[in-house]
Amino acid sequence: FGISASQGVTDDSTSFSTRLKNIIYTYLSYYFQLSAAKAAEKVMVEKLGKSITPIWDTVSNMTWMLTNTEPMLEFAKPTLHKIVDIGGISVHKPKPLEKVCIKFLIVMKSFYFWYWDQILGMRYRTILISFGSVLQSSKMPDAYKRAVMNLVKSHSDITFIWKYENTKAPFANGLKNLILSKYTTAARRIRNLLAKRPFTPEEKLVKTVEVAAEFGHIPEYLVMGRNLNFIVYYNLDIFLLLLTFCLVTALTILYGATKLLKRIKVEKVKAE
Repeated sequence: FGISASQGVTDDSTSFSTRLKNIIYTYLSYYFQLSAAKAAEKVMVEKLGKSITPIWDTVSNMTWMLTNTEPMLEFAKPTLHKIVDIGGISVHKPKPLEKVCIKFLIVMKSFYFWYWDQILGMRYRTILISFGSVLQSSKMPDAYKRAVMNLVKSHSDITFIWKYENTKAPFANGLKNLILSKYTTAARRIRNLLAKRPFTPEEKLVKTVEVAAEFGHIPEYLVMGRNLNFIVYYNLDIFLLLLTFCLVTALTILYGATKLLKRIKVEKVKAE
């Protein structure tokens, strides 16, 4: 349960509170999907009759599943070969820049690197404070902001770079070791990763459709776990066997030890 649930609001850290929330949200997500499927199946029965294939049977027998997900922007998770991530396929491709724009970008890039070299060279240590692209630091409660400011003030020998939406925020005035920046190199790294990923969403979609058109239903992509019952799926029979073996072993040892102690006691009495 280290992976966030589909209806969850936590991250993929392994702290106790996060794992507890993930368990709760996992079951809430399950019941949400179950209720949605039941409602859809009820309508299908009313419109098409009782001979329709149940929704969960249809889902489990799908050869391909296309998801609007980009792995570079998601939590790491176990997945199946049948799941094809095509997130970002609707994003328009950028148009080629003119030569003047390219030269301008080269100059700006050189200035960018020079600027950050100066920042990183101000002190021996530098710390980046960033809460990602979704959570905006400017909307944090004032108490949280004051906590960050107190941290910055208490370590004047460290340069702090805070990813903040308003670089002219008044609370940063007078703090020489605090740099407010709208963008950080982390966002640039993600952009470069997306640009150099092995396969684009378009390529994955086209290849998947071509294979589906040529081979149709592919049984090799079906997971055997879809037909397992509760006991087999969670290996409860194996755990029960191991538990029984451990109990029998423990009872045997206890019985043998008891018999041995009684025998020693009897022999001791006879000797007296």
